[in-house]
Amino acid sequence: MLWDPDAPDFPDTASGEIACAPGEIRRLSSGKSFVSLAEALADAHEQDGFCLGEGEHEVELLDWMRLDNVTTPPSLRLVGAGSTLTTLAGPSGVADNLVGRLYLYDRVRMGTVELEGLRLEGLSLYAETGTLRLTDVALYAESGRSYLAALTAPVLEVQGLSMVGCGALGVTPLVMFADGTITDLVISDNQLYPPTLIESYGDLLLVDPVITGNAGMNDEIGYVAVTAYGDIALEGGQLSGNTTGGPLIHAWQQLRLDDVTLEGNRPGWRGLITMDGPGLVEGGVVQGNIGGSGAFELTAAAVLQLDGVDFGIGEDRNEPCDVALNLTGGSHTMCLVEELGDDATVRCDIDGCS
Repeated sequence: MLWDPDAPDFPDTASGEIACAPGEIRRLSSGKSFVSLAEALADAHEQDGFCLGEGEHEVELLDWMRLDNVTTPPSLRLVGAGSTLTTLAGPSGVADNLVGRLYLYDRVRMGTVELEGLRLEGLSLYAETGTLRLTDVALYAESGRSYLAALTAPVLEVQGLSMVGCGALGVTPLVMFADGTITDLVISDNQLYPPTLIESYGDLLLVDPVITGNAGMNDEIGYVAVTAYGDIALEGGQLSGNTTGGPLIHAWQQLRLDDVTLEGNRPGWRGLITMDGPGLVEGGVVQGNIGGSGAFELTAAAVLQLDGVDFGIGEDRNEPCDVALNLTGGSHTMCLVEELGDDATVRCDIDGCS
C-alpha cells in the first residue's frame, strides 16, 4: 500500500512506513531524510526502503548494485505518492542511459526490488534481481536512444504498468527477461519506431491489458506491438484501434487468449495475431480488423484452436479473412470466413480447419 502523505511525520513502528512531505526522500524504517535519491541509495542498507515525496526528483546516472552478498538477500523498495504525483526524471525528455539511468542490480538474483507509485520520465530503468515488483508505475519519454525499461528477474509481479503517449523511440521501449504476471497493463497512443513496443523473452501472463491507439511512424512493414519469444497468455482486456503496420502480437511459442477483445485494428503487414506455435483462443470478440493476411495468421508449425469466438460474421467482419493458413510457407493461402461461424469450436493447422 502507498504511504499516506497526511499521516503523522514520524515512523510507524507497526507498519515500518513513514509519511513524506512533497519533495522529501526519507528512509521507511527510521525516518532519516536525504537531499536526493542518489544520496539515499549511497547510504542504503542491504535491505532498505525509501519514500519519495510528491513532485519531481531528478536522476542522472544512478546505480544500486549488490554483487556478492548471498547470506542476506538484498532488497530495495522505492515508494512514491502515485504515478501521477511522484516523478523520477532524467535530465531531458529523451530516454538515454548515457544521460539518465536508474540501474538496480542484484547479481546473484536472490533479492527483491519493489517500485511503487512512480512515474519514470525520460529515464532508462534497468532492473535485475530475483523478484521484481512494480505497482502503479508509468513510463514516458518524448523519444529515446535506450530502453525505457529492461526488466530481468526469475519472478516478475506487476500491478498497474502504463506507457502512454510516448514519441518515436529509437529502441524497443519495454524489454522483459522474466517470467510473471502483469495486471492492468496500459499501452496506448504510442508511436512505434523502430518495430516493437514490447519484447518478452520469458513466459508472460497479461491480465486485463489495454493496448489501444498505437501507430507505426509510416507505412513500412515490420512494426509489431508485442513480440513474445516465450509463452504468452492474455486474460480479458482490449486491443483496439492500433495501426501497427505489422502484427499486433507475434507469438513464437505458445499463445492463449481468453475472452479478449480485438477490434478495429489495422495491422497492415501479416496477420493481426501471427503465430509460430500452438494457440488457444476461447471466447472474446475478433471484429473489424482490416489489412494484412487476416485476424490470425498461422505459419507452418502453428496449430490454432478457436472455441466460441465472436467473429461478427455478416456484421463487422475481418478483412481479408479471419484465419490465414501457411501464408509464409508459400504452398497455399486459405481464408475461412463464412465457413467458421460464430461460437464454433475449430482446429486449424497448415492443412485447413476442421
